[in-house]
Amino acid sequence: MPTASVLDADRQRWRALKDKTAASGTTEDVASSKILLYLKAGPGDEGASAIGDCPYAQYVRVALEEKGVGYVLKPCTLYNKPLWLVQQYGGALPAISHGTEQYVESEICAQY
Repeated sequence: MPTASVLDADRQRWRALKDKTAASGTTEDVASSKILLYLKAGPGDEGASAIGDCPYAQYVRVALEEKGVGYVLKPCTLYNKPLWLVQQYGGALPAISHGTEQYVESEICAQY
């Protein structure tokens, strides 16, 4: 589980990005490229290709859909999580990655 200081740093980075976008008056940077959404993989023979039943991930997906933001689903098991996710955030899901930005916690991901 990520520490409070890591989550606070994520919130500050998100606010800075939001302020930068508001100052420029555009969301082109966010809308022009796909966001990678890492979430819990579902059970069964499909393995890492099936989507799990995490309500937090569902919340983030609904928020991204409502905003019209393109994203790519990346179901994760214990064995295929990205290194940055494990090292920086203890493997917490859901998580998003967009360019050099990475965030965990469903509320922060939904606000992105």
